[in-house]
Amino acid sequence: MEHAALLRPAAVIAAAGSDNLSQKFGSITALQRMIRTLQRVEADPIVVVTGYQADVIQKQVAPLHAICIYNKDWEQSDLFASAKLGLDYVKDLCDVVFFTPAAIPLFSTDTAAALLSEASAPASLPITKGRRGHPLLLQSSLIPALLAYEGEGGIPAALRALGIARHEVLVEDEGVLFNTKYQTEDSAWEELVVRQNAQPPHMELQITLSQELPFFDAEAAAILRLISRTQSVREACRQMNLSYSKGWKLLNAMEAQLHFAVVVRNPGGNGGGCTYLTPKGRDFLEKYERLQRETLAFSKEAYRRIFASS
Repeated sequence: MEHAALLRPAAVIAAAGSDNLSQKFGSITALQRMIRTLQRVEADPIVVVTGYQADVIQKQVAPLHAICIYNKDWEQSDLFASAKLGLDYVKDLCDVVFFTPAAIPLFSTDTAAALLSEASAPASLPITKGRRGHPLLLQSSLIPALLAYEGEGGIPAALRALGIARHEVLVEDEGVLFNTKYQTEDSAWEELVVRQNAQPPHMELQITLSQELPFFDAEAAAILRLISRTQSVREACRQMNLSYSKGWKLLNAMEAQLHFAVVVRNPGGNGGGCTYLTPKGRDFLEKYERLQRETLAFSKEAYRRIFASS
């Protein structure tokens, strides 16, 4: 969409405490439908913060190339803790970020686009029939202050503490209010799904790099970015809910195909060591992400041009 192309939107979906994410709405699950809606407005990356049934969720979203971040304290923490994990991941990768609980899966592409069209506001949310809904759209410049907020009340309280009012965007979309925790009857969502399925097809594109074997894709990029943030392979794997051995398998495969080191291990003493990206590893990650963005933009334009008369 034209306005989305002017921004770099990302998305964070809090799914750590949800217990009904395998419920299908049409032929796909609620979470898959939400991701596809966000992809239609070119949100990238889309981060799903997991907890309960993390492995099940990962299998659901892996074909859609969403990034899973694991909240290890999901049973004791609240929605805001999951939001912080996701926001911390995207803070340097976007201009604006959608945030929503996974229990609100049926907002429309038009609603997401309407929020983007008013992205000059620091924080925006949709309103219909006099009721506020989801998703919330935040400018990325707010993320550091949100991460630093330690009070109660989640994002709404944090924004109030910052003196920021949530801008209301009027929409005609009951999906912004639909909550899977309270509305389970088919009649409550069937019409919303029919409307969504009437949209034109959406083009998806993800790049995999290969030498003798495929070795670098969105998952590989995610683990490098998390290593850069955490300076720990173990912590990066924990946040992605990967086994430590699988994480090193990914890293070793990269280095074998690239013929240079992407990470350096710095053994420590009692306080432990750290792992960080080599200059070549950081440069490679940045080039991959640039390639992904520019190829997607080019391909979207080609898609619009070729299918314009369809």
